[in-house]
Amino acid sequence: MIKIANVVFFIASLLVSSGSVEARDKSSIDALTRGTERPTIQEVSQFPVEVVRSNLGDPLALTARDQTVYKLYELMVQELRHKYSDSLIMIFGRDGEEFYDAYMAMASREEASRIKLFDASRPLSRNSSDRALMVYMQAHGMRINDIIAGRQKVVWIDSGSRGSIYITLLAVLIRQVPDTDPQRSQKLRNIFNMISPKLIVAWGHPTAANFADTLIAHGTTNADLIGTMFSQLYFEQIPRNGRAEFGIDGDDASKRRWVVDHIEHIPKWGPRTQLVRDSGVVEYEAPEPHINKPAYFLNQAKVAQHFARLRSGARTSPVVADDDEDEEIEERTHRRPVVISLPAGVSMDDFAALIKIVRESESGEVRDAALQRVLVMTKDPELYPLIITNFADSARFAHIVHKFTELFNRKFLQAYYTFIKAKGSSDGAHLRMMRSCEILFGK
Repeated sequence: MIKIANVVFFIASLLVSSGSVEARDKSSIDALTRGTERPTIQEVSQFPVEVVRSNLGDPLALTARDQTVYKLYELMVQELRHKYSDSLIMIFGRDGEEFYDAYMAMASREEASRIKLFDASRPLSRNSSDRALMVYMQAHGMRINDIIAGRQKVVWIDSGSRGSIYITLLAVLIRQVPDTDPQRSQKLRNIFNMISPKLIVAWGHPTAANFADTLIAHGTTNADLIGTMFSQLYFEQIPRNGRAEFGIDGDDASKRRWVVDHIEHIPKWGPRTQLVRDSGVVEYEAPEPHINKPAYFLNQAKVAQHFARLRSGARTSPVVADDDEDEEIEERTHRRPVVISLPAGVSMDDFAALIKIVRESESGEVRDAALQRVLVMTKDPELYPLIITNFADSARFAHIVHKFTELFNRKFLQAYYTFIKAKGSSDGAHLRMMRSCEILFGK
């Protein structure tokens, strides 16, 4: 009887302890959602899924919008890691807060030290003095003198679409170099070479890469250069590759609708910045009706759960260029990405069209979109023979499997590996793919 009483007491203690922990967690969530400081993704990730689910909603239930945007974010991080690993990454808020959280959830400590959330807005850029904006940029890690001297690289990221904030900030930097400076031409080139402004959607044909060289060659003054920027300077999109599947590109009106529907309409934590004083103090507009902190916290919990699995160097997307294609992509003429549309169901005609696109298309955007459709199809066992026999001799497909082995359905990998091994291929891409599979299988 004493043993039974002890067991009952122990169980009761556990129940009381469990209830007190849940109450404490709920109290902590309430405190965070009532506060003024935006929770960090690290703070949010400390709460168990069940606690978030019982208090706010299911952080594992992703909407179609979430799935689309999260995949886009993975591509963006892949590109930033591949091309800008030595740069300060400044993500413009408020629209960039979700991407900032996603990136921070994946980042190593070193990587996280280079990622900054820059709470800039059009009102702030218009209403603030050059001095105030200089102070504000420096507070977020930009070393202005080093940029002008060509010693610090910076990437700016915003949702889109014209990049007017970028133009205002670039104008501030240009005005730090007098027209009479004997090294003016080089310093202005440094500003444009050191800063890489990117937009998720961008209007116009990108001109930033050679904008300064073109105008400086004509002896343009700072005032003329800045005036021309507002009509002739357009920025590159991020990600550059793999965009076609998202329906993100089209005419300017379509791009704007995409940003509104997928990024701007998610819950906000706080009001928009209004201006920054010369002292660095930031003032805000009045709160808007769509400020919803509990919904914002739930969205952060979704981000934390999804992106933590991709932490620090994990492979993020199969839709990237092969390493030996990077130079070709850099030199490729900028063109409007082509959007392909395929039926939801898979027919032989659909698959034949996909094969033709992957093998023959000269456009990397279109080819990658078609290839990604094929990769999605690898989740269906009934399609394994069709996919494997049609792509058995494709070195590009083998390279994708090798590079992103862990993203594929394991049963598909086993079938593909067995087929290629039985075929006795000596192609380098096939051999590397088989080795990746063997490592995964523990062979």
